[in-house]
Amino acid sequence: MKYFKTILIVLCLFFTDNSFGQLSQKMQEYYHYINLAELSISDTNYKLATKCYDKAFNINKQSFGIDRYNAAICELKNKNEKKCKTHLEYLIERGFSLETLNNKKIFKDFFMHKYGVQLLHQKMALIINQELKRQYDSILERDQFFRIKEGSYRVYSDTITKIDILNNIAINKLIQKYGFPSENITGLDFTPPIQIIVMHNCAGSLYGENFNYTTILYDAIYNGFLDVRKGVSLLACSMGDDSTYGNEFAKLILNKLEGSSSNLDSKYGFNIPNNEKEASFDKNRKKIGLCSLSENRKKINFFIKNEEFMMPYDINIYSWSNEKDFKESLQKIILAE
Repeated sequence: MKYFKTILIVLCLFFTDNSFGQLSQKMQEYYHYINLAELSISDTNYKLATKCYDKAFNINKQSFGIDRYNAAICELKNKNEKKCKTHLEYLIERGFSLETLNNKKIFKDFFMHKYGVQLLHQKMALIINQELKRQYDSILERDQFFRIKEGSYRVYSDTITKIDILNNIAINKLIQKYGFPSENITGLDFTPPIQIIVMHNCAGSLYGENFNYTTILYDAIYNGFLDVRKGVSLLACSMGDDSTYGNEFAKLILNKLEGSSSNLDSKYGFNIPNNEKEASFDKNRKKIGLCSLSENRKKINFFIKNEEFMMPYDINIYSWSNEKDFKESLQKIILAE
């Protein structure tokens, strides 16, 4: 797996989603059923989860890969291998590696039986724009070249920033010509190039060349080209404001005691806002298609213990050099269940 180094510089700007339109009716309904499906998974009610996924996919024919992946696992748990195969076909057509699926423990038995064997021998054509994907991959290679080179920012900070500026110009030209690079256009990549470029775009502000992606991101989210569960953190980066949707409180926190090999010295948890703030965040989150913060915590509590599923969440990791600071840090969060 590639290792991406990122630099985030907060800009003193503030926007609200009211300035940029609103979520389409189709996407409102889609996220409603996706949230119900994920909550059902958290309750280990996989039959109800598949019903919710079916409704979501009927509403939005160009659903997100992560939802199809989780739906496939639910179908496996329901012993419906035929429907599992349908979801996996959807993923493979959009560039998800068949080899990767075959190597996952959860699919081991599936690929030894009828529908899995069929899938292994099935010829499937990619439905994405492969030339456009190559262009985005090329931009990402330029983005990473000096970041992963020995010395990284310490030696090449000026060069990295100039490359970021050129990459922003290139990406904006591609978006103007081909539209936003959705999963159905450039394929499934759970860390897509544009996500990395938008994050690194903040570095351009050092030289006054920062590009504001806010309108592009909102438009992509509202029209279903960008998964809001990924897009909301990019919005926070682009806007320089992390408070509209309660991102700080939606993240999983991992506190670790340095030098300790005991699991007791690694604790997951959440920052919790006061009731008034949480209600305000939840109101904004609902408008853009996100679940409430309490539902988000419930889902993360389940998914961190059941890694066979995919759950898009951000994590902040804090390492403490002494036990006193480590224990004090635990007093400031609500521990994950």
